[in-house]
Amino acid sequence: MVLEDNSVIRSYLVTIFYVVGSSLLGLVMNVLAGYVLSRQSKLRGTLMMLVLVSIMFNGGLIPTYMVVRALGLTGTPLAIIVPGCTNAMFMVMVMNGFLQVPIETVEAAQIDGAGHFQMMFQVMMPQARGLVLVTMINTALMAWNAWFEASIYVPRTKEWWPLQLVIRDFISRNQDFLNYANPDYNRYLIQYVVIVLATIPILLLMPFFIKKLEENMVLGAVKG
Repeated sequence: MVLEDNSVIRSYLVTIFYVVGSSLLGLVMNVLAGYVLSRQSKLRGTLMMLVLVSIMFNGGLIPTYMVVRALGLTGTPLAIIVPGCTNAMFMVMVMNGFLQVPIETVEAAQIDGAGHFQMMFQVMMPQARGLVLVTMINTALMAWNAWFEASIYVPRTKEWWPLQLVIRDFISRNQDFLNYANPDYNRYLIQYVVIVLATIPILLLMPFFIKKLEENMVLGAVKG
């Protein structure tokens, strides 16, 4: 039974860990990449080309798995957090947010002696927090719903299985239970309860973020 070893509770905590880790690491990477792409430099065109190519073409599952394995991350939570914490589209969205910051504000901060990190986190990021928030929300949603990556990178390390993978495993084991002479219908009830528990956080939190999410995604699309 899925509840006998507290696998649901453990996977709930693991999923929260993945969501928090991916959102925080993604925030740092998106802000750094967005700042670099928004600055006028000799390599800006080359960097933008690399980012756009990564949007249009994907290396695929096998090359990604080979890279993760070569880094020694397979079987660890970092295999879930690091590859999925950001993507090129999020970097471009943060870049658009930084480009909306008035140039006068940036020049005034430079005259006052602000360095790059001060410019990013104290001057530009507060004014672009809308699009930064959009990337964080989307990263959190993807991390919460992800199960395929865990099935690839941590298939035998069940203590690092997220909630969605535990649910999928439970459903797959329930598919043939009606073929038994005395099927235990409580398994179906437990399955539905676990699925409802997995949707509760999204149902509770999304109403607080949906308006901000829609406004800033439209804003980034229009002014980017």
